[in-house]
Amino acid sequence: MQTVPFWLEIAALILMLLLLSLLLVSILFPSNRYLLRLGSRYSTYRRGEALGKAVPVGLLIAVTLSSLSVGDGLFRMVESNTDSNLSHVDIVVEAPSFIDRDLIPGGSGGVRTSAPVIMIDAAAFTSGVKGGGLRIMGVDGEFLELGKFESVEGEDIEISRLADGVVLNRKAADEFDVEKGDWILLTFNTHSREEELLPNLGGKGDVFMNLTVSAISGNSGLGRYREDSRDSIPPLGFVSLDLLQERLDVGSKVNRFLLDMEKGADEEDVMRLMDERLDMDTAGLEVVPAGEAGGSLVRSDEFFFPAELVDPEGKGVSTLSYFVDGISASHGDLSYSVVCGVEGEYGPEPGSILLNNWTAERLGVSVGDTVRLDYRRVGARGMLEDGNSSFIVQGIVNMEGFHGERELIPPIEGVTSELSCSDWHPGFDIDLDSIEDEDIEYWELYTTTPKAFISLEDARRSWSVPWGDTTALWFADAVDADALKGELSEDLDPSILDITIVPVRDRALSSSRALSIFPAMFLTFGSTVLISSSLILYAVVSSISAGRAGDWGILRSLGLNRRRILLFALYENVWPVFLGSLIGILLGWGLSMLMGLALGSIWSDTVEGYAIPLVVSTPSAIVSVAAGVLISLLVITLAVSREVMKVPSANTRGEEPGMVGERFRWWFVILGLASLLGGVLLSGSMFPRGAAGTYDVAGPFVLLSVMFGLGAACLLLFGVLRTRDGSDISLMVSANISRSGRRTASGILILSVVLTLSLSLTGMSSILERDLLSDIDSYGGGFDMLMETSRGLEGSGTDLVVAGDPDLLVEPLLTYGEEGGTCSNMNAVYPPRLLGIPEEMMEGTGFRLKERMDAGGKGLSIIRGSLDGRIPIVVDENTLKWIYFKELGSVFEIEPSPGRTVELIVVGVLSPSVLSGSFVMSEENLRSLYPSSARYDLFLVKGEASRENMKLLRDHFSELGPRISSMRDLALENLDAELSYMRLFRDFLLLGVSAGLAALVLFNHSRALRFRRQMVLLRAVGVTRARARTYIFLENLYLMAVAIIASVIGCAATVYAAGRAVTDGVDWSGIVSSGAWLLLLIIGISAAASILSALYAVSGYDRMAPRGNA
Repeated sequence: MQTVPFWLEIAALILMLLLLSLLLVSILFPSNRYLLRLGSRYSTYRRGEALGKAVPVGLLIAVTLSSLSVGDGLFRMVESNTDSNLSHVDIVVEAPSFIDRDLIPGGSGGVRTSAPVIMIDAAAFTSGVKGGGLRIMGVDGEFLELGKFESVEGEDIEISRLADGVVLNRKAADEFDVEKGDWILLTFNTHSREEELLPNLGGKGDVFMNLTVSAISGNSGLGRYREDSRDSIPPLGFVSLDLLQERLDVGSKVNRFLLDMEKGADEEDVMRLMDERLDMDTAGLEVVPAGEAGGSLVRSDEFFFPAELVDPEGKGVSTLSYFVDGISASHGDLSYSVVCGVEGEYGPEPGSILLNNWTAERLGVSVGDTVRLDYRRVGARGMLEDGNSSFIVQGIVNMEGFHGERELIPPIEGVTSELSCSDWHPGFDIDLDSIEDEDIEYWELYTTTPKAFISLEDARRSWSVPWGDTTALWFADAVDADALKGELSEDLDPSILDITIVPVRDRALSSSRALSIFPAMFLTFGSTVLISSSLILYAVVSSISAGRAGDWGILRSLGLNRRRILLFALYENVWPVFLGSLIGILLGWGLSMLMGLALGSIWSDTVEGYAIPLVVSTPSAIVSVAAGVLISLLVITLAVSREVMKVPSANTRGEEPGMVGERFRWWFVILGLASLLGGVLLSGSMFPRGAAGTYDVAGPFVLLSVMFGLGAACLLLFGVLRTRDGSDISLMVSANISRSGRRTASGILILSVVLTLSLSLTGMSSILERDLLSDIDSYGGGFDMLMETSRGLEGSGTDLVVAGDPDLLVEPLLTYGEEGGTCSNMNAVYPPRLLGIPEEMMEGTGFRLKERMDAGGKGLSIIRGSLDGRIPIVVDENTLKWIYFKELGSVFEIEPSPGRTVELIVVGVLSPSVLSGSFVMSEENLRSLYPSSARYDLFLVKGEASRENMKLLRDHFSELGPRISSMRDLALENLDAELSYMRLFRDFLLLGVSAGLAALVLFNHSRALRFRRQMVLLRAVGVTRARARTYIFLENLYLMAVAIIASVIGCAATVYAAGRAVTDGVDWSGIVSSGAWLLLLIIGISAAASILSALYAVSGYDRMAPRGNA
């Protein structure tokens, strides 16, 4: 992983080879070798000139190299964090429930090491801290093979340390303020998907483990395990896998495999290995004899399973049995009964019901009567929901054969194993008082034999779950259970496990995709330095070449033509360019180090506080040197050829100092017309319609026209005020500027553009800050607090009504995946966190869309349903455009399970909000994607964000491990992150401003040196050094003053145009106050540069001519 693409590295190498080849070919001729020797010797003698040429070349290379090195450092950071976080883990296999630990063995199928673990989120309690979140990992010896696991004392942690205690990493120990030997209470729910069913609800309940801290590991190696490339350390607790399995009562099962893969092995190898190892036992399926019906039954230890994955050919009869609260008719009712849904000849038509003869007699019903079933099921948020359905009695059957089978329903803990109804103790509430003698009689005689049968279609509509729609498959002819087991094992599809294979290492490394924008942005904003360095190089080479005109004239008189003289002049610059390359690499390394330090301190918000390592890679160095050398040669060739073409003619223009040449008068006309055009377009932009559209398109031309027009106006002012007195300073300034009108305008334009960029960026910072501050209220979508929990709401039994303040409205959001990221989304993995919005929040919240595909829609209703078979999502602008480089209407692909690809289409762009950094879809769609893995662990809270209310929330949701923040604090944090980019590049531009000022000063120097004869004349007629210095100073100050004024106007135009495009308006007062300090700084630098330039220009003034009479 590197900043420079491979093709660009190859192109740079080819360019360097081409340049070297041209140099070698040219010196093959003896005459050229002689010229090269002379040029090199001249460069050696004139070390000062060589250094003057080498420094701007070094700046060109240094800026490019430092920009690319930022990307190299960021990519190295991702690689380093990934290696530190994952140790040797390459792939993780996740299961929504618990699966056999022997499913994926190590040492085969491309898997070097396989560590079965249980990973579960818990709430931790100590004597000092209550309700903190902690990730628990149940591990064994195979886990220790994945990396180093050392205590803070530097000792290896043996697996025996976990026998009856817990090992906390240093982060968790500090967070909970515990040390070795202290106790910590852990509480968690197994949250396996089978416990989201009524028959298993609360079967195990919350698990409590009061453990002693047996050791504290360092925040390194396996002690900082996390499955991304972020630098933050998660609080972790490690316990014995055997102990955790015992407390969870899951036998030898696990919910995660951490895999260290052989080189070249990938997810397909893991899938093939599972396919080879998968059988009925590892899939959690059992075959039991059907005593009454005959044949065999297939059931799952998860209660439900998908029939088509177990029996793809449809040889068996699918059934779905459920435990209902009651069966009632007009003449009676029965409590707590088994009802079976069945297909084919054994069941009724949809909407009808079959009753066995015992049930029909007790209810007093006959064919054609109506019967109602009352039942409960676990809702989407882990709460019990009541339901009922009415059916027409289609027939009455005898309890024999299939209709007398007792094994159709899987075991229900606390119910099916009991001999009497009075002994029932299930995990869900039942009313034992409602059980009458006839119910007890039926149970003692027939136990779980269904009292009623409905169609499979009706049963699935009422009771099926996302991961399964069958509770038993009946194979009437399969008398040999072992033979059936072997036959079904051959055709088992691994997707029955609903597992997810995650290439965590590749995913973590791919999170660097968004970081590629950093070197591009540094290089873009460093373009001011690149341009200024090129101008400095041009000025230096041009000035030196002008001084060499006499020597070249001698060479011309000796018979050398202009081409040979040009070649000789270019050879003089070979060693300076080589020296500049060395300077550029060293300077680039130093600038890279300074930028790394700045990103870790004053610019740390931009990279979320990450420590950026100093990395200068060979490809980046090659590309930087190639680009710098190429630009330098082009600039040098242009500057030298311009002077060579004058040989042997004089280098003066032959005009009197006080005369305004014809060319200047035409330049005056052109500037006037440009100013008029700029004024028209600028005035048109003041109107909300019409010309405003033209201005948005022609904005850059307006800026240039205004600057040129302002320069023309200032020149005209000087022309009007000047006098005929030859010693008058204003006359000399005006005349000299007039004689070099094109160069003067170019200098003004260059400096104005540099200053305009810096001032405009400052102004846009103010606009963005005002705009974001105005959006603080909408950041939370009308909610006041955000609560994140370590455990999900499912299975916890926690009520959403807060005790102590029922007015606090708590709205849970369904989520899948880790945190969505901040404004910059550094190291954002794909896919990011997925958020499911409930139906009641679609239109009743304040979350806004900046863009949407349905022009007339409101709120988040656009994410309902599907669009052309794709799931509609909305994404914030930063995540969409700058992290994943997509736009409205783009399509993303995700793989919620092996072999299943789902497309997501972006139908809206969110304004900055607490939902930023996530893919936002409807709750229904998210649950369809991840029916078992998605959970409610993010809550929006409406109510005053006071300390009292936060305490109420923490106490009420303490068992979930809550973390609560106010929306305003989150909005301000997001604001700081947004503005950090603007501040970073504004500061970076100051370097460009300095280089631009230096370039203009050198232009002034070269102009002063060209008119040394004029200064000699001034000295000869008695003009003092002070007046000459003032003359040069005023000329320089004039140029800079015009550039500053033009940049202010350009800044106003740019900010006005950009402000209208991205915000609702422009707050000029905020812009003026924020940009004033920068403008003062620029004015100070300009004045200082003008004075230094003047002092340098008149150095040696006394030696120019004898002092005349003043």
